[in-house]
Amino acid sequence: MHRPIVLALVETRISGTRAQSVCDKIVFINCFRIEAQGLQGGIWTLWNSEDIRFHVINSHEQFVMVEVKPQRQMSWLLTFVYASPHIQAREVLWQELQQFASKCRIAWLLVGILMKLLVLRKEITTASIC
Repeated sequence: MHRPIVLALVETRISGTRAQSVCDKIVFINCFRIEAQGLQGGIWTLWNSEDIRFHVINSHEQFVMVEVKPQRQMSWLLTFVYASPHIQAREVLWQELQQFASKCRIAWLLVGILMKLLVLRKEITTASIC
């Protein structure tokens, strides 16, 4: 049977006690949430700390960035993104990620809903993302 150690959910559309109730029913020890704003947004990151060390180092309404430290391995960064459907908000997201990327010196994986972000920044190529 598969036993995932990390789960990220985006555009959850619920927040507060209702969101916490759902998180409590999912079989993960830890949970970090960016609350939905009404029926828009929301990013949940769930993990099992007995299998992997996660440290949330930055969060924003459109992303959660964590340092991942597997047992006996090098740390790396993981960012879960849910880009806003609003152009101005995506621009803020893009600026924050670019600023961080200019200082990042370890492996970094960026995952999530990015297609609208890529359309906004046509100069991005697949090679520059990988």
